[in-house]
Parts: sequence; structure tokens; C-alpha cells
Amino acid sequence: MDDLNTTSEILDIHEARRRIGDVRLVVDAIMATTREIAALQQELRAMRSDSDRDTELRDRHSHAQVAFREKVQQLNALGAVLKDPMTGLIDFYTWVDGELAFLCWQHGEDNIEYWHGIEEGYRGRKPVSEFPS
Repeated sequence: MDDLNTTSEILDIHEARRRIGDVRLVVDAIMATTREIAALQQELRAMRSDSDRDTELRDRHSHAQVAFREKVQQLNALGAVLKDPMTGLIDFYTWVDGELAFLCWQHGEDNIEYWHGIEEGYRGRKPVSEFPS
């Protein structure tokens, strides 16, 4: 089974926040690699013939894909699940009032300040200050 972008950890808000510094570094690398892959794909689509340049681009694309997978696995090892590699959106599994939910963080945010239900997604984000008691 493919273990890309999976984690079995369920964290409380304090532990997730403790890990956010390391998560931020990995997310930065994922976002950069995602941009690189997109640029290489665009360049490959624009190629009109097989050439040394084509081979070089395909090799770089392959290496970037491997790097992406490795970074996602690093993120998963920190207990986070990648939701959007372009915007740096990640979730951590948590318990909220006895129900499985996500703590939600996006690149550029200082800390984890939001959560949402498993089925709600980003649009359902609520402040962690409103956790049910």
C-alpha cells in the first residue's frame, strides 16, 4: 500500500503547536518542489522534439517527484497530512468533544488557530478558542 500522505497520530493542540516549527520548514520545501514540478511540466509540454534538453527535463522532473514524496513522508512523520501543496495547507488529526477532527494550519499563519470536522474541510474552519467543552 502506498504510504504517501498518511499518518496514524492523533495529536492534541499543544503537541501539534509544538511541532509547527518543524512542519513549517517541510511545508516550505514541499511548496518549492511543487512549483518546480509545475514549471518542469509546463516546459516539457512546450517541447516540440526529443532532444538532450527533453531528457534533462524528464530527469529533473523525476528527481523533483521523488523529492516531493520524501518531503510528504517527512511531513507525515511529524503527524501532519498535506491537503494542498500549492498553498501549504495541512491538517493534524485530533479529538474534539469525542469526535475525530482536524487541527488546520496554512503556510503564512503564525500558529494553529483553527479546527474543522473531518467532512467539513477548509470552509468549515472554526477558531480553536471555540472547541466544545
